[in-house]
Amino acid sequence: MTAPSKFDAGWTDLVTLLGEELGTVRDLLTVGTEKRDALVAIDLPRVEATNRKEEELVRALGQASLRRAEKVKAVAKVHRVTEPEPRLEAIVAFAGEPRATQIAVLRADLRRGLEELRRLNGLNQTLTRQSLAHAQDFLRLLARGGGSASTYTRRGVDDRPVRASLVIDRTA
Repeated sequence: MTAPSKFDAGWTDLVTLLGEELGTVRDLLTVGTEKRDALVAIDLPRVEATNRKEEELVRALGQASLRRAEKVKAVAKVHRVTEPEPRLEAIVAFAGEPRATQIAVLRADLRRGLEELRRLNGLNQTLTRQSLAHAQDFLRLLARGGGSASTYTRRGVDDRPVRASLVIDRTA
C-alpha cells in the first residue's frame, strides 16, 4: 500500500476536521439537553456545571472551525481556486469520490446538528427567562411581605401599613 499523496492528505484532514466539528456539535446537544433538564428541575449547581461544559465546547467548536477554514484555504490553493476566502462548497468538486460524498454527508449532518442546537438553545433561553421571571416574582412577594411600612407616592411618603399580598397562580 502506498502512502497517500500530499493532495490526498489535505482531503483526509478536511474530512477528519469536519468529523471533529460534528462530534463537538453532538456534544453540545448532549450538554444542552442536560442543561434543559437542570433548568426544569431547578437544579442550579447542575445548570452552572452545564454552562461551564457548554463554554468549553463552544470554544473547541470555534477552534475546530478555524482549523477547517485554514485547511479549506490550503486545499483551495492546491487546486488554484482564486477566491480570497474560499468556502468548502467551492472546492468540494475537486475532491473526487468517495471524498466528495463523505464531505456532503458530513456537511448535511453538521447543518442538521446546528439547526437542532439552535432550537435547543432557544428553548433553554426561554426556560432561563421564565425561571428569572418566577424568581423576580418571588423576590417581589418577599419584599412586600417584610418590607418597610412606608411607601413613596406622588405626594411623598405614605405611612399607612403595606398590605401583604399573595400571588396564587401566574402564567409565564
